[in-house]
This record gives sequence, structure tokens and C-alpha cells, in this order.
Amino acid sequence: MSEYDVIIVGSGVAGAICADRLAAAGKKVLILEAGSNGIGSAQREQYRRVWDPKTPKSWNTPYLDDVGRKFYPSPSTNDTKYFDQPAVDPANPNDDATSLRTFKAYYQRLLGGSTWAWRGNTPRMMPNDLRLASIYFPDGSYPDGADVADWPVSYEELMPWYLRAEEELGVAGNAEEWEQLTPRDGVPYPMPGQPKSYSDKILVSRMGELSVDLDGESLPVRVFTMAQARNTRPYQGRPACEGNHNCIPLCPTHAKYDATIHLRQAVLKGAEIRTAAVVVRVAQRGDDGRWEVTYKNWRSERPKESSETVLGDRVILAANPIETPKILLMSRLGGPHGQPQSVPQSIPDGDTIGVHVQGSGSVRFLGIDSPEKAFEVPGSGGQIDLGSPQWEAYLHRSVSTPVRPFRT
Repeated sequence: MSEYDVIIVGSGVAGAICADRLAAAGKKVLILEAGSNGIGSAQREQYRRVWDPKTPKSWNTPYLDDVGRKFYPSPSTNDTKYFDQPAVDPANPNDDATSLRTFKAYYQRLLGGSTWAWRGNTPRMMPNDLRLASIYFPDGSYPDGADVADWPVSYEELMPWYLRAEEELGVAGNAEEWEQLTPRDGVPYPMPGQPKSYSDKILVSRMGELSVDLDGESLPVRVFTMAQARNTRPYQGRPACEGNHNCIPLCPTHAKYDATIHLRQAVLKGAEIRTAAVVVRVAQRGDDGRWEVTYKNWRSERPKESSETVLGDRVILAANPIETPKILLMSRLGGPHGQPQSVPQSIPDGDTIGVHVQGSGSVRFLGIDSPEKAFEVPGSGGQIDLGSPQWEAYLHRSVSTPVRPFRT
């Protein structure tokens, strides 16, 4: 059995940076990645050649030829119904109220993780985001049965780590714009922010001194430049952004950060990577407290019957919000407070493993980002255009507890 100081499951931005730092400190590091792809310029060019001629395109397009794609949710179109499961009531298989058809997203298993396809936006959480319960719901009464909690860390504690992360990724932003909302103690971003487009400048000039009334308070409207891990000058040996318009799903020039940067650095410092390795179990040994990690290699002749186990002093689970809870639950580590739990049991009260998975939405307009749909209406089972009557009805519904505006 191979032995390591640290075993890292997943090679996205979290796993890659951990591997780089630990390898630099002289640790023997193993990265287990379920995907199987290259991390150099040749792989990027291959993905670009798949992307360019395809019509129509989706953010999944460059990766359609990956051999491992058939082993995980990764449809070739934007169809959101590929993951259908039988409803609780067989007589009503398409009933959203009882259907198990709740997972309508897809993701990539890639060395480098979702950073291959991400937009590169890197906004910080605002100080009040970390204390929602105490700031906005001090009486403990939450709307619509929600469960709100403060984070166990403060913004002040996170701030030096935000600065380090922005340096590692190479974030471009305008510190003077964000200082009031997300304090930086005057520390600039590694690079100046992205230049405003022509339409951005027209919008700002037409807005003038616009303000809105929010909860009885008049607030100014301001347009900020989003902080992005996308170069505005050469950085980390990568060029400045050339405006190729397709940050999602693939930056052809590598001006946008992705985790292959830190994976290459980690390998040069001695880290080992094993690909096509789908982790199925993590278990701590009782005699010495070390961890056994069992995985299946989908390239093997009999992947269902065969598996391999490696041993490490520490394990870092750095897979995505679907895979990490899956590994914990399959390892019977999903009970409250880390106590073992039999997988077939229902998740007990208080356990949050795999329960509060949060999606993301965005409102985009002007310039390259033309109008499009944004958020998911709770209970709708899908994303709905902001102009839809469904949104209007939801926003004007009656609720037992009014929702106070969230602001800093």
C-alpha cells in the first residue's frame, strides 16, 4: 500500500493550491482526480479545436470528447432534464412536488476542476454575510422556515487569507471601489481592474447621481468593476486578456486563472497525481489514526470489481459540492458532529452533509453579457427569466415573516 503525508481528493483550485503549498514544504503529496486530461498548452489547444467548429455551443462543449465524460452527469446540450428520476408517485412521474428530478446542473471531472470553465469572478463576501443571523434575524425568527446561522469566523479573520488567495490567483480589481464594501486596509489588488466597455461608460454617464429608496433609506447607485482572476497585464507567465469573449467555457490564451497553474507547480515540487481515480471510501484506522482512501480506476478492465487503497497521515477532501458529500456519506462520515452513520439511514436532524447545497445566479447586461435569465424560483424546478410572471408572483407572495433588506 502506497503511503503519503497528505492525500488530496480533487484537483480544483482548493486541492491544487493545497498540493502546491504542501509539496513546497517537503510533504509527500498524492492528488486523486476522477478526471483524466492534460494540464498543459497542448490540452488547451485541443479543447479549443473542439469548441470552435461546434454549433450550437454550451459551456460543456470543449470537453465533449473527454473519454471519462460518460461516467458522470455531463450532457452534450443545455437540456436540464437529462437527470430524471422516478417520482414518488408513479402515476405522476413529472410532478415537481414529488419528483426526485432535483439535480439539474452538470459539472466536469477535470484536472483543474471547474476553473477550466468558470467566468473568473472573485468577489469577496461582505462582512455582514458572515453574521446574517445576528444582524438581520436577532430574534431567531426566519422567513419561510429558513435556517440562518452566523459563520464561526469573522471577516477580519478572513481578510489576510483573501489577500493571499487574490495574489495566488492573480486577481484584477479596483481597490478604491471595493474598500467600503469589502475592506482591504488599503492593500491594492495584484492588478488593476478590467477596463469598462463602451456601453458601461455610456450607462455610468447616463445614470448620473442616481439613488434608490430601500427600507426608508436613500442609497446611491454605483457601478463597480467586478474583481476577476483575469489578467489585465502579464502575470505568472501568462498574458493579459485579449477579450476573446468566451471566458466561459474556455480561455484560449490562459489569461484567466485556472488550477492547472498550481497543479504544474505542485508536480515540479514532487507531488504525484493519479487520474481516473473515483474515491469511494475514506476511513481512519483505529491503531495509528492514519487514513485509508479507497478509489476505483474507471480505465481498469473491471472497475466495478477492482479498487486500490492508499494510506495517508492526513486527507483533504477538495472535490465539488456534489462529490465531497457523496464521499463522506459513502464513508459513513455523514452523521452529526462527524459521528459514523450508516448510509441507508435518513440524515438526522442537525446534520448538514450534502443538505444545504447552494447554487448561484447572476444578473448580466450590457456589452458582452447581454440580457438573459438569472435566478431559480424556489419550488419552480428550474431557472426562470426575471421578466416571467412566476417571479412576479413569487416576489409578491404572502410570507409569515417579512424579509428585511440585506445590506452592509
